[in-house]
Amino acid sequence: MRSVTTAKNNVLVLDGSPHTDGVVAQLIAALPFGEATHVRLYDTPVAPCIDCRACRVTGRCALHDMDALYGALEQADVLVFATPVYNGSFPAPLKALVDRCQVYWSRRFALGQKPPIARHKRVYLLSAGGAATKKADGLLAALKPLLTVLNGELVAAVHAADTDTRSDFSAELSAVTNLR
Repeated sequence: MRSVTTAKNNVLVLDGSPHTDGVVAQLIAALPFGEATHVRLYDTPVAPCIDCRACRVTGRCALHDMDALYGALEQADVLVFATPVYNGSFPAPLKALVDRCQVYWSRRFALGQKPPIARHKRVYLLSAGGAATKKADGLLAALKPLLTVLNGELVAAVHAADTDTRSDFSAELSAVTNLR
């Protein structure tokens, strides 16, 4: 994996922003968890799922570009999805990762492995959107089925709205700093 800072603890930040200095980066910097494994998905491209169905038979993906990410997902105790909102959903690099988690769906539903990942995860969603929308409902809807196969529980979501015209995100940064 490129652009990954590895931590000694089990916090995994999946950064779906193309910017290293935008609002999403500010939200990530405010996280109170200390050291984290930070994966910048624009720098660590994930190939899209090709629906080859190998995971339905083997429980593993036939593509190997995500092998290290699968290991990080399985070992994480805390999982942070940090992302801008693009057309009500995730940007393409993060969406590709979400789709490639089909391997866990296959383990659970095709191969009967319950749970497909043994380690339970506390999950946080940090999002930023240019529109004045106060919620990230599309992201939450996409995360819900994914968390069932990742053995994750959404603990909190912080959304910074109206990022195209606002410059003060102190309320959102404070909310992130107070996450537990």
